[in-house]
Amino acid sequence: MAEVISTELRTTLVESSDAMLTERYVQRSAVLKFPDTIVVRYIEQPTGSTLAMYSRSQLGYSDRGVNLSRLRRWLSKLEQYVVPAKL
Repeated sequence: MAEVISTELRTTLVESSDAMLTERYVQRSAVLKFPDTIVVRYIEQPTGSTLAMYSRSQLGYSDRGVNLSRLRRWLSKLEQYVVPAKL
């Protein structure tokens, strides 16, 4: 996931917890530099691992779908790096 996030413009890792398997990033909008917070959590399970992500705007009331689009874009990019496990 770190490789995927490193391809994103204006994105900074602001917190990382190995104990919680969590990272927090801030990505700023291109024009007004508004900050959005993205939390990535890695969940280990006996059958494999799971990725949970949450993205939200820090300012304003509406993000016009930017946060959902970001998460979809990141997951789409991640598919290029990860080979799904066969069941």
